[in-house]
Amino acid sequence: MNKEKRSTHRERVKIWNTVFGYAYSEAAEIKGIPTDWNPKGDKLSDEDIHKLRLLIFLILAIETRASHLVLERVDDNITSAQGESLIHLNFKQQWGLLPLLYQRPKGIKVDFTKGSPHKIINDLKDIRDMLFHADLPGLLSYLNSKKPEDLVQYVVQFWDAMEDMNVLLGRDRRNTSKPEILAMVNKLR
Repeated sequence: MNKEKRSTHRERVKIWNTVFGYAYSEAAEIKGIPTDWNPKGDKLSDEDIHKLRLLIFLILAIETRASHLVLERVDDNITSAQGESLIHLNFKQQWGLLPLLYQRPKGIKVDFTKGSPHKIINDLKDIRDMLFHADLPGLLSYLNSKKPEDLVQYVVQFWDAMEDMNVLLGRDRRNTSKPEILAMVNKLR
């Protein structure tokens, strides 16, 4: 790892304490004990904690949605073994392969460039990589550069990408958005 890009001890402790604090708080809630998490050392600011939590859950939502759409194809036009292999790809790779898996015409491709509803998939994949591959300086810089309202719009942008993917895949009306969920997302717009 490039020494210039390597995170400092303090940066690593901030992220570690924050992420483990999420797990501890949930475990304490289940156990019925106080959920206060007061680690020795730094943690992120309250605002950055909320921003990171939003990103983590949104990344998890994209992972699960992409895997769900891949596994829908099992027994329809791919085998279980192929489905299992495909869900081990990162979510951007899965997302890009969906038109092929759904046997859409060859000209239909997923556009991850600026202006496309699918750009959010690319952006969140980069954030995921910062988190999981310990580019903590990059992650902290990213968190500091974004207003909370900007990150709220990521939820809306993912929703729009998901809806656009449904159109690209030719999914039937049974699988369209439920009105109550759409109403909740629209409150974030």
